[in-house]
Parts: sequence; C-alpha cells; structure tokens
Amino acid sequence: DSEKDEVKALALDSDGNLFAGIIPTVKVEPPRDTPTPGGSRSSNSSDMSSELVRIGPDGNPVSLGTTDKAAINTLHFWDDRLLIGTGDEGKLYDLGEYDKLNLITTVESKEILAIIPRKSGGVWIATGNPSEILVLPLGTNDGGLYASEPLDAESTAQWGMMTWVADQPEGATLDFQTRSGNTKEPDDTWSDWSDAITEEGVVPSPSARFLQWRARFGGNDKGATAQVKEVEIVYQRLNQAPKIESVEIGGSKSSSTSSKSSNGSSSSSSSSSSSSSSAGSGVDSIEIDWKASDPNGDDLVYKLSYRQVGDTLWKEIEKDITATKETWNLVGIPDGDYEIQLKASDDQANPSSIALEDEWTSETFRKDSTAPKVTDWKDQSKSEKSFSVEAIIKDELSRLVEADVMVDGKEDEARPLLSVDGILDESEEEFQIKIEGLESGEHSLTIRAKDEAGNIGSDSLRFTLP
Repeated sequence: DSEKDEVKALALDSDGNLFAGIIPTVKVEPPRDTPTPGGSRSSNSSDMSSELVRIGPDGNPVSLGTTDKAAINTLHFWDDRLLIGTGDEGKLYDLGEYDKLNLITTVESKEILAIIPRKSGGVWIATGNPSEILVLPLGTNDGGLYASEPLDAESTAQWGMMTWVADQPEGATLDFQTRSGNTKEPDDTWSDWSDAITEEGVVPSPSARFLQWRARFGGNDKGATAQVKEVEIVYQRLNQAPKIESVEIGGSKSSSTSSKSSNGSSSSSSSSSSSSSSAGSGVDSIEIDWKASDPNGDDLVYKLSYRQVGDTLWKEIEKDITATKETWNLVGIPDGDYEIQLKASDDQANPSSIALEDEWTSETFRKDSTAPKVTDWKDQSKSEKSFSVEAIIKDELSRLVEADVMVDGKEDEARPLLSVDGILDESEEEFQIKIEGLESGEHSLTIRAKDEAGNIGSDSLRFTLP
C-alpha cells in the first residue's frame, strides 16, 4: 500500500518482521522518433526519498518513516540492530528506540551498496562512486560520527555561538567538535579538531574563512543514538580593508592668454618695437577617476587631497565622496609640481574602532599654465633684402617642444625653427634667425613656441629695411 513503487532492499528480523526499503520509479519517455513504448526505472536521484516499511507476521504493513532525499540501497541486521545504507549522500542509519531513524555516520562515497558482518566485530561497508570497502566497528554502545560540509563565510570570520536541536534518548551520548581553515577542502593547514563540545557556547576554533563541525554519537544499552535535527553557528566576518585598484588622472584644458610689451631698436633712423601675447592651453581642471573594492561588500567613501612637492601637509580637495570620480578645479592653484592623494574608507559601514581604509598617492605631475616667452632679442642686422636676429625663448617650468617663425603674419609661410644646439630639450633655448628676399619698408617677424604642457607663446618684432 506504499506510495512508492519499487522494493529495493529487504531484511527479516528474529521475530518474523520483514523490513522493506521502498523507492519510487520514474517514467522514462522514449525519443519522439522511437516507436517503442515508454518504460520505467528506479532512481537514486537526490530529489527522491525512500520509505522504510515493517511488515509484521500478520501481513500488516507499518511505515517507519522516510530518508530525506536519499534512496535506501541495502538493509542488514547486525546484533538485532537494523542498519540502513543509502545513496546519493552516503549516509548510514539505524532503527533506534521508538522506531526512529538515527544517523550513524556519513561516508565520503556517494552510495552505500552493501553491509556485511565481520567475524572480528563490526561490519564491512561496500560503497560506490567511488568504490571502496570500509570497516565500521560497531558495539552495543557504539554510535557513529557525522561530519558536516565545510561552512564558507566567504571571508575570514570570527565564530560565535553554536547551538543545536537533537532528540537524545536516555543513556545515549552526543558531543560536537569543530575545526577551521582557509582552504575549501580540509587539509593539513586547518586547525585540529576542538575538544568535545557538550554544551552550547562559542565555537572554540580560530578565525578563518571555512568551518566544519562533526557530531559524535554514543548509543545507550539498547543501541539507540541521538538524532541531530539542526545545528546553527553564528559568525561575523572580520572587517577587511578596502582596496584602491586603479586611478586615472586626466585633464580638460582651457585657453589662457597673457600679453607683454617691449621695446626694440633698429639700425635705421626709424624706431622699431616688439609686442607679444600667449594663447596657452594650461589645465584649469583635472578629472580623477578610480576603481576600488571592499572584500566585505561595504559601501565606501573617499577623500581627495593634494600638496605641492616639498610640502608636508595635504590640502583637502573634497571629502565624503561616494562616487568614483571627481573634478578638481585648478583655478587659483599656482603653477608647480604636485601630488594627489586618494583615501578609501569603510567607516560609514563599520564602527570607528574597526573601520579600515586604503591610501593611494600619485606620481608627481606638473600644473603649467604659463606660456613660453621671448626673453631677449639681440644682434639684429639687416642688409638690402635680408634681416638677421638672435632670440632667446624661455619657459618657467617645462621644456620647449616646438618653435616656428613667420614674416608679416603670413601663416601659410611659417617655417619651423631649430635651436642653436640642434635639439629642443630644455626650458630655455637660443635661436638664430635669418630672413632673406624681403622688400624695403616695414616688416614684422613673429616667433611662436610651444612647451611640453601644450602652452603656446608668441612674440613679434617690427623692423624696417631701407
């Protein structure tokens, strides 16, 4: 009358009671192009449960309970004690006092296939997946051992209270042990098993990512053992510092201008003068982007600071930033060499006593918004159709990278300049310029120079040829 369909195992006790392990069968549908009818097969799938039934000498069946998500593979009496081997999780039960199923032990193999008595005591256990032959010493008061799967706290944790719910027959014993480690599977790096835990309390194992517990069962004089229904362990993941993974510093540039006036002279009786202006591209703001993470998943807040090279104190750019980017307005910041500091903190997600932070400091970068300037015109000379002059160009912070010259504002006729030493590699360079093929009258000569920061300065000199 059982709702299950297939008797998988049988065992007869000395009083004539027949015990049966019954499992369901699963319909197997053939492929659509197969004309043969469907059949059925037994299944040990992990979503199947088995029923243990006792049939008395009078033929009356009594259900003794089910094994949750485990198929009964074998039944065997040992010293009037019914042993029940199951599949999928390799659990061995016995039928204890008041017809309760008690878990004796769990083997590493998935299937317990057979139970065979040993002359020297105990039983052999034949397993599958993988195949092994195990020895289980059993005595009247022997219970068994059950080890849990390792608990993964996902990061280093402090273990708290351990509590459990169990049915414990009079005279049966039950205690627990714990161990911890930082590898998924227990190995030699794990702590030793703790001393026996017989009362609920704080787990004695050291802080780690993984924790495993095991229960040790001792039977009473009737062979009955405790049945553990639930184990609960409270833990708190230890706070770990956030990590700044990367920082990118970029700039949005805007133009700036400066002007000056200077006086020059010509060899003719007429006067000449020079004027200059710069249309620089100094950085007025810098966009700072970063990536950061927290092992505990805490929300992070950030603080940005800066200091000029040589200073010891950091000056705040912005604090309590929750985004992962910030624009630093450089207006009013003097030209010079600077460092940026970024701090990431989890203090809004943790008490101040355990809050942690990470810190990152940039390499030195230069803020240069000043254009190069011609500091001197000298050794001017001219003939009927030519004009020669030497010019010194200087930048306050950066080296020069480009220079050109044009006459009378003719942009399309501008030509590059090479410094006297043949290479533009310093912040101050000297140039010798000679212009030929000029008509008599007033002319202008304009030098433009660009520095490494992208600032462009220009200076013009007016002269008159006879």
